[in-house]
Amino acid sequence: MKKNIKKTIKLITGSALNVLLALLMVFAAGVFLLRLAGIRPYIVMSGSMEPAILTGSLCFVNTNAEFADVREGDVIAFRSAMGTLVTHRAVAVTEDGVETCGDNNRVTDGITTTEKNYVGETVASLPYAGYAFWLISTKAGKSVTALGALGIFVAVVLNRRS
Repeated sequence: MKKNIKKTIKLITGSALNVLLALLMVFAAGVFLLRLAGIRPYIVMSGSMEPAILTGSLCFVNTNAEFADVREGDVIAFRSAMGTLVTHRAVAVTEDGVETCGDNNRVTDGITTTEKNYVGETVASLPYAGYAFWLISTKAGKSVTALGALGIFVAVVLNRRS
């Protein structure tokens, strides 16, 4: 009876570890493929685009999107004069460039986005995922993530051997 319980626990533990390892590998492959396609993740730090894009969301910006293709209503990413990445909606496209405004702002940004400071088009966002992404991107977060991944891998290997 005890032997059957141990076998069952080992089977369940092994299956869970395999699933966890597979999910980790799929996530890593997904991030790699997105980067190859020119899609970069950015964390939204303010509520200027709420309710469309919430503070703490993870935005995905297509850095291959052409500046010439920007149309009124598109959500674009650009660098401010201070170098900060901003994600706002295009409210006017003129010969001088693109005028932008956050959905939650009453006035436009007062600057014109040109090809020089344009980063790309925001193609998607995941609410609140930016908080987790930020944690993982810190020095401590990278260490914990790497150790966790290594721990899962070692546990899977050890589980298969016994």
